Amino acid sequence: MRYFIPASERQGSCYFEFQPGLWRGRFWLPGSILLADERWEALRLTELFGGVLPELTIRVTPVSRGQWERIAARSRDEADWRAVIDEAAPWAEASFARHGVISILGL
Repeated sequence: MRYFIPASERQGSCYFEFQPGLWRGRFWLPGSILLADERWEALRLTELFGGVLPELTIRVTPVSRGQWERIAARSRDEADWRAVIDEAAPWAEASFARHGVISILGL
C-alpha cells in the first residue's frame, strides 16, 4: 500500500485509524488501516472528508456507505485524493459488507 498501513505495522501514535464497524472503545484493531497524520495534512484530506462529514472535527466519526460514496465522488476532483480513496476502496467495501459502517478515529 502506498498511503495506508495495517495496524500491525504502526510505529508511534500519530495516525488516522480507519476501523471496520462502529468504534468499540479500542484503538489499533487488527482489521484497521492507518494513515499517517502528516500525510493526511499534506494531502488536505480534512477538506475532502469534511465536505461530506461536517462532524469530522470530533474524535470518532462513523461513516456510512452513502457518505463513503459521496467522499469517493468528491475525490475525483484531485488525483491525490482519488489515489487515497482508490487504495482504501477494497478495505472499505469489505468493511461495509460485513459491518455496514466504518469509523474514522483521529481528529
